[in-house]
Amino acid sequence: MSLLPGLKAAAAEHGVAVFPASVSGCSVIGGQPLSLAGTPFSFADDCEKNIPTYQERHLAAVRPDVVVWLSTWDRLDRLVNGRRESPTTIEGRRAFTSLIDEAATRLTSTGARLIILTMAPPAPSELVPDPPEDKTIDHMNRLLREYARAHADRVAVVDLAATLCPNGPPCPETIDGIRPRYRDGNHFESDTAGWMGRKVMPQVMAAGPGSGTQTIAAPAATTNASVGNRRH
Repeated sequence: MSLLPGLKAAAAEHGVAVFPASVSGCSVIGGQPLSLAGTPFSFADDCEKNIPTYQERHLAAVRPDVVVWLSTWDRLDRLVNGRRESPTTIEGRRAFTSLIDEAATRLTSTGARLIILTMAPPAPSELVPDPPEDKTIDHMNRLLREYARAHADRVAVVDLAATLCPNGPPCPETIDGIRPRYRDGNHFESDTAGWMGRKVMPQVMAAGPGSGTQTIAAPAATTNASVGNRRH
């Protein structure tokens, strides 16, 4: 969600209009995310029940050619059919792969190509100067890459994490003289989202359909669906 203003601005520079469909705090994949204490967030049940229909409604209305997916909520341990699953365990990886497939199948159901953005670990910030290591991010990125390789006919990956962490974790606070996530280490700010958007959008477009009118839909950050048309 914090990337959306920059994504829209960068898209406009390429003749692409972006239409958001965001739900703060919800995952793209199913299941109910758990807090560090192991309890579902108060809004998790509503997200699980309503996000699929919400996304399907927007897909049907816009008929995108490309869907872009970025969700840091997806990496969290979650309840799946009443059982706690984690992307860091063998059994959990199976469950997460199934959830990824469900979401990817839904997001490509109208013929769109799916572009998944990898998630970056948090960077040092004003609120968290020394962020702790989060192994779930690496595990989830690995699952997303594996899924994309197995479904290359309709899914591709753009490595957002490599831009924010060019040498791997820990991510630097400053890149090219920019502090892209300076407040909390995770979210982009109004004065940095444009920098990130200009780096991401060309990669998204290169990974999308090769010609013709292009429509881009993006579940980004929390659950963002952004859509636009491009005439080559």
